[in-house]
Amino acid sequence: MKRILYMAPTSKIGGAERSLLELIGGLPRDRYEPFLLIPGEGPLADRARSLGTTVITDGWPAPLLRLGRERTLMNRMLPILAPALILPLLIRVARVVNEEGIDLIHTNGIKAHLAAWPAACAYRIPLVWHLRDVLSPGLLRSGLRWITGWMPDLVIANSKASAESTALGTPADRVRTIYNGLDTVEFAPHPPDPFLRDALGIGRDDFVIGALGMLTPLKGHIHLIRALPRILEEVPGARLMIVGEEMYVTAGHGGYRRVLIDEIRRLELEKKVVLTGRRDDVVRIYNTMDIVVLCSVRPESFGRVLVEAMSCERPVIGSDIGGPREIITRPEVGVLVPPADHEALSSTILELYHDPGRRLRMSRAARMWVRERFALERHVRDVCEAYEALLGPAAAHATGAVAS
Repeated sequence: MKRILYMAPTSKIGGAERSLLELIGGLPRDRYEPFLLIPGEGPLADRARSLGTTVITDGWPAPLLRLGRERTLMNRMLPILAPALILPLLIRVARVVNEEGIDLIHTNGIKAHLAAWPAACAYRIPLVWHLRDVLSPGLLRSGLRWITGWMPDLVIANSKASAESTALGTPADRVRTIYNGLDTVEFAPHPPDPFLRDALGIGRDDFVIGALGMLTPLKGHIHLIRALPRILEEVPGARLMIVGEEMYVTAGHGGYRRVLIDEIRRLELEKKVVLTGRRDDVVRIYNTMDIVVLCSVRPESFGRVLVEAMSCERPVIGSDIGGPREIITRPEVGVLVPPADHEALSSTILELYHDPGRRLRMSRAARMWVRERFALERHVRDVCEAYEALLGPAAAHATGAVAS
């Protein structure tokens, strides 16, 4: 039995965390025992424990968690203090590795990547970085590319876009692109729930445009809001449903919900836009939507929302940058539009609205595409094969089956 320590710098659940949970849930438990080190209690801890994971919820200094990538004054100042801030976490990781007899560390997120290396080095155990970010050009990306070349034993990238962003220059035999997996039994098409529409104040015949994901400027919700007035000129029954919350505490992310609310009021769209906050019934939510949009303004590392919606047989629109390009690879399964272009968004949504036959064909082809390329079983098998390569023959038959 090999013990795997997973690390993530949040206690909430976004796309990256859902992918991590699905991996943990699919591990062959006759070979792998998962542990999870996160900042505190919350939805991520609760869900991980329900999967039989040992959860450790301390050791993450609050100022370190606020260090982000947005170009704010705080983010420029905090790196100066980062070495001192991260020291308690380094000590905690080492203690966990020693006390729990950890055999391999698998990290999610830049802070976790860097915090795990000293313990992995000291105890001579493999370190796997799971890349789920596409970084903008600058000192952070340049520095991480240099560090990635020698620090982790293996890099798993959730897309080619992630690999090219952070692992460019890392030897090819230490980088594996493994697309996120999805449980297509859970994410499946169902008849729309009229009672859910009633509860959200949406008419049963309204045309619902949906956007799911954390509330952050990266996701570009504001451009979807700005696309709505033109859509309403032709489709008075259109409604926009934005599902998600402000998830990260990093500087530069907070306050985006207020920005969206102010824009909704400026455009007098209060009766046409629903901000649901965090929802646990996402499959039900998808099946209530007529179109799902991921309108990110910067490259996504993957675009899990697209895959989830496609698996639920929803027509999808994604920004033509980053990971979505690797998901929507042909027009039969979805549409790509230029980022930060509300006119292109409104035109594309209207085209699909006026062509229900195309929406139906696209939805069915999309689900088949997800089952072919993004099945959870395939994802878990590929990650277990990566573990096997690092841990040796003792884990060799761990890839033979996926736990239910």
